[in-house]
Amino acid sequence: MSVLKMVPWRDVISSAPTVADGAKKLWDTVAKKAGVGGESSPAGSTGTPQDLPASELLAQLQTQLTQQEQRLSELHQQMVSSSELMRTLAEQNAQLVQRVQAGGISEVILATNPTMTGEATAAYIAGLLRADAKITRLASGLPVGGDLEFADEVTLGRALDGRRVIE
Repeated sequence: MSVLKMVPWRDVISSAPTVADGAKKLWDTVAKKAGVGGESSPAGSTGTPQDLPASELLAQLQTQLTQQEQRLSELHQQMVSSSELMRTLAEQNAQLVQRVQAGGISEVILATNPTMTGEATAAYIAGLLRADAKITRLASGLPVGGDLEFADEVTLGRALDGRRVIE
């Protein structure tokens, strides 16, 4: 209580309108940048934050805080799941490398989808194993019965790369 007696209350009260104006300007600036406004207000609430009673404004802020905490929790769970997946993949990669290095495997045939992810995966695995075994990949290109008219440039290029002599 002695601390409260030391506060210059007369100055605090006389400065209150200036502080309130500054807070309103700050709120308006932050609300515009964050997209806070009509769409995030509870149903039935109209008006700007400075027009709302303090209790309603506090309720809105608490709702927003709860939503952000929930989103943070979801992101944390995604991070944990991703970390577990990466750990599992690292263990599998280590097992694969150990099996190839142990000997007896002369060729590793990669069979990944012809997508960006498949290409990246094949390149990564080939980099891990290249020193210990021959690394090959299943051919890709035109399917049997496919029509050249509908083939894209990448598919045609892969078909040309995988061509072989007719015997």
